[in-house]
Amino acid sequence: MSSIKDHDIESRPRERLMTFGPQALSNAELLAIVLGSGIVGNSAIDIAEQILRDCNNDINILAGQHYQYFTHYSGIGTVRAITLSAVFELARRRKDIVGSERPLLLSASAVYEYMKPRLADLNHEEIWGLYITAAGRLHSIRKLGSGTRTAVLCDPKDVIYHALGSNVSSVILVHNHPSGSTTPSGMDDDLTLKVKGAAELFDLRFNDHIIIGRDGFFSYRLKGKL
Repeated sequence: MSSIKDHDIESRPRERLMTFGPQALSNAELLAIVLGSGIVGNSAIDIAEQILRDCNNDINILAGQHYQYFTHYSGIGTVRAITLSAVFELARRRKDIVGSERPLLLSASAVYEYMKPRLADLNHEEIWGLYITAAGRLHSIRKLGSGTRTAVLCDPKDVIYHALGSNVSSVILVHNHPSGSTTPSGMDDDLTLKVKGAAELFDLRFNDHIIIGRDGFFSYRLKGKL
């Protein structure tokens, strides 16, 4: 339970937001509002500032954390941690729908630029399927798996399943390497071959499998491995 003094501190970001709007608040103040309250000796602002310092004040790093990461901080239980994770996911999804026209993804570099904000700063591997229309525009996007720092599992049948019955002509797989390296692993090679074979059975073009690192990407298509 936080003290009366802490409650006074914690009410200030809310008052500032009501008076000046959310744009006037610092990152720590916005984060403190989501946290709601602090603990004895540490206000929500104190906890928010500590979290931001630990993430080098980088919102992308912060947003990429698994919800369990936040439970390491005093005063943040599972419910608050899940709330934080949900807020960051909503922000990511908003990026996906900004603009009325679906993105044109005709090259590996275009896919990289589109997926980098979602994947480059995660501390675990995720693999996504991008389902593309005949005109080269994104039709839909699906998260196909979430793993550890060094591996992620994906069933080739799931990749194909999401394309069936929809107006898509091709699929692109994208996953990240938290290590920053873009060199494909043996598991990456194996998955690529299996998805290619499964796609051919359903007359679906497997455009590419792209690995995103911290500062670049690897394209199976560009490297002649697909």
